[in-house]
Amino acid sequence: MTINFAPAEECLADLLTRFGSLEGVTDVNCSNGGVALRRNGRSEPVQIAVFDDEIAELGNLMASALDLELNQRWPVLEKRLPPKYRVTLSHPSITQSGRWNASIRILPTTTIPLARYVEDGCVDAGTAERLRELASTRNTMLISGATGAGKSTLLRSLLGEIPVHDRLVIIEQGAELNISRPNMVAMESTDDCSFEDLIAHSLRLDPDVIVVGEVRGREASRFITIAAAGHPACTTIHADGKQKSLIRLHRMIRLAEPNFDRAELDGAIDAVCHVRLDPDTGRRALELWEPRGT
Repeated sequence: MTINFAPAEECLADLLTRFGSLEGVTDVNCSNGGVALRRNGRSEPVQIAVFDDEIAELGNLMASALDLELNQRWPVLEKRLPPKYRVTLSHPSITQSGRWNASIRILPTTTIPLARYVEDGCVDAGTAERLRELASTRNTMLISGATGAGKSTLLRSLLGEIPVHDRLVIIEQGAELNISRPNMVAMESTDDCSFEDLIAHSLRLDPDVIVVGEVRGREASRFITIAAAGHPACTTIHADGKQKSLIRLHRMIRLAEPNFDRAELDGAIDAVCHVRLDPDTGRRALELWEPRGT
């Protein structure tokens, strides 16, 4: 069934037009009548108002297109408006201020080549070449970093290095990677099909590389089971350092498997690439760590 998002897309476009150029902006957050734009990793308020009735109109149009409700009984709506936006709406009944909240993620539509990271001084040429080699030869990779650091952007770049004849299976909780290439399938979890179930299902889809958009909890156990069994896989994780990313991943796995052996984790991950963002300058830096080589 084709969903007609055209009225909602027009409403969103009208709302965003008032902000002018959105170059470098990844998120538009509207709350309590105020607006903040996250540009190059830094969130800054702007002197442009968005009114509650405008957010309510957007929510009603999206809910209508999906044959859903957005009200006190069903106060949260999160949906991707292809190809460029993911919209999350919060009904006033669950906000302490009693006002509407809208968080709009602007999804990438172009892939940044690794050469651009070198040109921008994010990484040296040797490390970039090693990343290219790891991505193109079916290795299990973990991309770590803080919120807004550019984890998904880097993952897109690395997926761009995978040969086109390799089959990708992409699993996400909220579709953000926006990948389009031959011989791939992309799926998104729903209330009826969990993220964990989709990761397990991906093994039946003849993958060369399995891509899990982000691990946040118990699904990490499914991810590492795939990797430990020899299926190349990639994912992102929120962490404050490359070694810390494995510590956090281990904690997530133990939510599902309390007795999981950390040594199995170290043996399953071929490479960790950590992205750091300087909030003052907006400059990014990439660090590569290969646990098996240490």
